Amino acid sequence: MLFLVTEIGCFAQKSGVIISVTDGHLGKYSGYSYYLSTGTANGTIYPETRWTPGIGFNFGYQFGFKLSNRFWMDASILGKAVQGKAESFDLNGNNVVPWSDKAWIWGLALNGSINYRICSGLYAGIGIEPTGYFETDNLEENVMPIALLRVSALLEDCGFEALPQRRNQTVMQADDDTNFEVDYREIYRGRKAENQLDFEQCAVDCGLGERGLSGSILTDEFGPCQRYVFLLTDAKIEPDPLVAPHLCDRCGKCIAACPGRALSRDGKRDRWQCSAYYIGANMTKNPFMPPEAFADDPRRLAVITGETKLSPERAREVMEQIIYYPPVKHGYWASICGRACDTACSIHLEEKGLLTHKFNTPFRKRPEWKLPLLQEEKKEKTS
Repeated sequence: MLFLVTEIGCFAQKSGVIISVTDGHLGKYSGYSYYLSTGTANGTIYPETRWTPGIGFNFGYQFGFKLSNRFWMDASILGKAVQGKAESFDLNGNNVVPWSDKAWIWGLALNGSINYRICSGLYAGIGIEPTGYFETDNLEENVMPIALLRVSALLEDCGFEALPQRRNQTVMQADDDTNFEVDYREIYRGRKAENQLDFEQCAVDCGLGERGLSGSILTDEFGPCQRYVFLLTDAKIEPDPLVAPHLCDRCGKCIAACPGRALSRDGKRDRWQCSAYYIGANMTKNPFMPPEAFADDPRRLAVITGETKLSPERAREVMEQIIYYPPVKHGYWASICGRACDTACSIHLEEKGLLTHKFNTPFRKRPEWKLPLLQEEKKEKTS
């Protein structure tokens, strides 16, 4: 009997001969079953085959080679000989006749694995082994961590430590804060010992750009339309100069664009207010909201037009009712508001000709769309 098995595992990154002795276990198998319609065995199910393992011998060769700066390939060709006892049941008229025999089973297995290097900097600090969790559906959870690991690998190859830093969207030190980009129910709050970088301040300190009125980082090339990650290293790198503020003219268009009025005059963000309207509490900006939304809410009109001030408790109540667009359970909320603050800023900077990255077509070629209120809402608003 010859069988071929492909399996993924973790092997040492070395080459050499493999010789071993095992208990020969191949498992316990049962095929189709016989059902007798006559005799005392009526209604009894019998297994067709049973294998009782004895002793096994493994022999083969394993080798490894480097694929790239971060990947290694390990593979092995492994032969196996197993001795054991095979037992089976057969039909002889209405009688069940068992039989058994000793047998050798020969096999050949091809094993392969791709090993992804973990940066040693991840083990710094209290020394707990890290858990890497990369999502595949968005930039911040997939593309950016890979870029971080590549740069970290480059620094390590040069003899320096590197500790990747990414924004943790679901862990907060505050007891009653939230993050508008993720489901508020998934956030771990009050984690006082969980120190995290202030990404916006780090971006400013690293010379990436300036902080705009809404808090977004603005760059000459893309305005507010970029995300960033950081790493800590002991390498001595010549710093870039700080960017002198020159893009944000405090026009306030980011504040006016928010459908939930979550930004104050000085640009301070009410994160709970922002969360509710980020996922579509304003009917005029949410094409997925049904007409009967908030039907029993006495403040219905103020909610669906963004004219009410939501407390954290009230924001939770509102968000529970407006998940009309299916959220990504393992990722970020869909931005029903379209990140109106950043969009307004981008358009303003583009119209002023301040962005170095030019597009052939303007971002906005026609007036901003806005859904009309239903007739009954219009009457309520004018009464």
